[in-house]
Amino acid sequence: MNSALAVFAHPDDIEFVAAGTLLLLRQRGWEIHYLHLSTGNCGSTQLGPAATRRVRRREARAAARILGAHFHPPWCDDLEILYDVKTLRRVAAVVRATRARIVLTHSPQDYMEDHSTTCRLAVTAAFAHRMHLAHGERVVTQCLGRVAARVFAHLLRRAFGHHQATGVAALGTEVDQPVGRADHVQVVLDHHQRVARVEQLAQGPHELGNV
Repeated sequence: MNSALAVFAHPDDIEFVAAGTLLLLRQRGWEIHYLHLSTGNCGSTQLGPAATRRVRRREARAAARILGAHFHPPWCDDLEILYDVKTLRRVAAVVRATRARIVLTHSPQDYMEDHSTTCRLAVTAAFAHRMHLAHGERVVTQCLGRVAARVFAHLLRRAFGHHQATGVAALGTEVDQPVGRADHVQVVLDHHQRVARVEQLAQGPHELGNV
């Protein structure tokens, strides 16, 4: 079964940006996965951090349940999402475990540091999830054969396809002769709250690369 993974920073980011795309992918038979990296502990002016974590976790689990998505719990706090090897290993482990063919995430250019850092983590994890992350922040390949990364642009629309199209950059990775199963992971980046047109995402990777 094809699998799609949403990797975003905070509780409610997925609902605002990618929920429609995830729903339409699920309607087409895809397995969908829901991961926000931060607990959202700074997301309330009335509650303290611990109480806010609990409330937002319940909300996120409920949202994933409504979407029919597999929920993956967060492990960072707000403003503590760091681009480091420890966090990258964990994000890559989720990409690997879910066998995601599509990863949805934030735009690389965003006013919020947590958003842009999460984007970097998602893109690197999609590229490196079949590699061994060694100490010293070096990525060391196992016997992967040839790894090719290509950046391609294609038109994306909002989930229901009735808004004006916009060009959005997406990064795809392809592994030839890997250890284990062959992978092709497409990363779709949010651009001003626009999400991917599902008819295009559901195409084969070779078709997408030629759009």
